[in-house]
Amino acid sequence: MKRTLSAFAASGLIQVLGFFTGVVTARVLGPEARGELASIMSVTLLGALIFSLSVNEATVYRAARAQDRLELTRVITASAALSVGLALAAILAVAFWQRWLLPSALWLPAAVFLAIIPLNYLAQLCVAFAQTQLGAGQWTLLRITPPIVVAGAATAFLGSGLQLSPIAFLLAYLVANVAVVTLGVTMFNRQRYILALPSWDDLRSLAWFGSRVHTSTVLLSSRDHIDRIIITIMLSSASLGQYVAAGSLASLLLLFGHTADLIMFPAIARALDQDQARQRFCEFTRASLLLIVVGAVTLAAASERLTLTLFGPSFTDAASIAPLMIAAAAVIAFKTVLASGLKARNAPMRIAVIEAVTLAIILFLTPALVSQFGAYGAAAGAVGAQSISLIFLVYAVRHQFSCSLQELLVVQIGDLRKLRAYLARRDDA
Repeated sequence: MKRTLSAFAASGLIQVLGFFTGVVTARVLGPEARGELASIMSVTLLGALIFSLSVNEATVYRAARAQDRLELTRVITASAALSVGLALAAILAVAFWQRWLLPSALWLPAAVFLAIIPLNYLAQLCVAFAQTQLGAGQWTLLRITPPIVVAGAATAFLGSGLQLSPIAFLLAYLVANVAVVTLGVTMFNRQRYILALPSWDDLRSLAWFGSRVHTSTVLLSSRDHIDRIIITIMLSSASLGQYVAAGSLASLLLLFGHTADLIMFPAIARALDQDQARQRFCEFTRASLLLIVVGAVTLAAASERLTLTLFGPSFTDAASIAPLMIAAAAVIAFKTVLASGLKARNAPMRIAVIEAVTLAIILFLTPALVSQFGAYGAAAGAVGAQSISLIFLVYAVRHQFSCSLQELLVVQIGDLRKLRAYLARRDDA
């Protein structure tokens, strides 16, 4: 229970700090430089994601199943060796990719940011080790360190009053990952493990497991970068800066989905039979839908004033884009709720297939809309792609849980009360 609460608190804090950093970054840099920063980060991080082979998830799996300390150290050293090898390949590929996608003025800061690839791989390895072998507090500390460091740097930049370029924020992200690696290595050394060289079987086992889950991981995570890369290619950096600012405001809604996932996943996974799982899933889904709709309507109604107040008067276009981005975020949050039920009933591949459909729609729809309507078209494409994939996801959960649309979507008076009662019973337990 302590680990679940720590995960919940950490996820909430990470979301809030991410929003705060987005606001401060926009105010410090302005629309054009904010767009340049987003371009560099999306191009680099998407490449890093593709080459990562989900080694961190494979490490969690293998470390959790290790029979003794010697096997555990072999898993850790094998993961580190594999991460370094993949990082070298990623750096070469992403460096070429940067030259192709980014304007020449951004090549130097983008080259500096390539250092994020090995640092991020090793930071994820440290978090994976802590997740399975250390206490909830140490795991949470490693998870929240990067957003705290970046938010602190952004605050210092804002307080300095200096006219800064994107490279200052890129360096902050590098420092944040260095901090995680340093903390992780220190925690590992305090456990007094004796390092052991990995065998070929250790490397092969990690690569094989990682490759099996990697496709779904890429599909789920790449949506945050694809639309930004399309705007990078087709529009100005200032347009991307406006789009990113609107997305930062809309990201507040994602906290509803992540929170519901943390509650629903264990609750449905622990269900004794299909009927109990179905009942819990429908009740939690309806309660989550109510909260998401209320949050979305409230945020959309205040979006123009919030955008101009938080990001500044130079983000007037972001204020008009924000309602569309809020609609897309509301759909994503509700999709997260539905996907939690499928994961809990051991049907993750259905999610991967649906996200593949989402990505295909984005790749087809977004360029066409951007060419006609600019950043507004990208926002409209996000709403359309996520809404279409939501239809497929609703069909999947109806088939999985044998429930009707009314049971899923028509909110009942007692749904929030039942959710509160369930959480109270979990707290007592």
